[in-house]
Amino acid sequence: MQIEAKLSQLLSQAHSYEVTPGQLTELLQAAFTRAFAQTFHLPEETLTVRVEGDVVSVRVDSEELTSTVPDRALVTAVRRLVIQGLQEIRATALYHRLLPFQGQLVEAVVVDSNKLRIYGYSEEMREIRTFLPDFEQLPGETYYPGQRIQVFLMKLDCFSQDGFLRPTGWRWLVSRTSPGLVRELFRLHLPEIEVLDVVRQAGILSKVAVERLLSPQMLEPLLRELPPQERVSLVQWSEVPEVYLANALSPARVNPTDVKLLEGGAAQVSLNPDQMGKAYGRGLVNLKLARQLTGWDIKLVSGSVVCNV
Repeated sequence: MQIEAKLSQLLSQAHSYEVTPGQLTELLQAAFTRAFAQTFHLPEETLTVRVEGDVVSVRVDSEELTSTVPDRALVTAVRRLVIQGLQEIRATALYHRLLPFQGQLVEAVVVDSNKLRIYGYSEEMREIRTFLPDFEQLPGETYYPGQRIQVFLMKLDCFSQDGFLRPTGWRWLVSRTSPGLVRELFRLHLPEIEVLDVVRQAGILSKVAVERLLSPQMLEPLLRELPPQERVSLVQWSEVPEVYLANALSPARVNPTDVKLLEGGAAQVSLNPDQMGKAYGRGLVNLKLARQLTGWDIKLVSGSVVCNV
């Protein structure tokens, strides 16, 4: 069977969808195969479709297919399938162009409490919807339209309709609470400092593992980007676990010789009674973050009493 598909209008539309000739040919063949299979209630694997210019040839198990269905009806069905396929191809290409930005820090302009617009970068980046979920907002922070804030690009998310991706369906999920935001602030303001790891209780405390410590004054530009109540504690990394564990419990004063490594990834740390409160921190945050940073299950001991929390 051969039909005059009148594909010229469809082909002209395809140029705006960033597809190669090979992709377009495959897409047309797949669309016609599906349309014919649905129209004649045939298995797709029995159909062979060839597209040459405006002429489409169809064979069923090497036999010519005869049709009483108007060409126009078939082409309308094909046009719908092709446009959906083109949108999927464009969405995939857009995804791969945007993906390298994931994990970066960007400046965004607040549109309303959850919606932002990325400032600077390319027009394509600025047009992508940017969403700041409630649970990724810092405690106590309020946002107003026109405000510029630093956000961390966590994930490039997409919407799907009828199983097809839409080019306008991409959005950035961003965060003000992620440890990645603190890491990227170090890269922005202190690029000479190598950050090895970051753990964070947003709005309260961030612990940052570094190879060498630096003066508090050097942190001031970075701290201005964070809530005033959030502290940043630098922890000097060491390949000696006892030393690293002792450093991680700062501001508590811990002697590495008072750190005992136990089986199963646990560590027992003996402290003077006046250092226990500092080791725990308000709401146990300091101890919790020290455990996350080191990967050790830290147990604090005061005298002969082991505090299991």
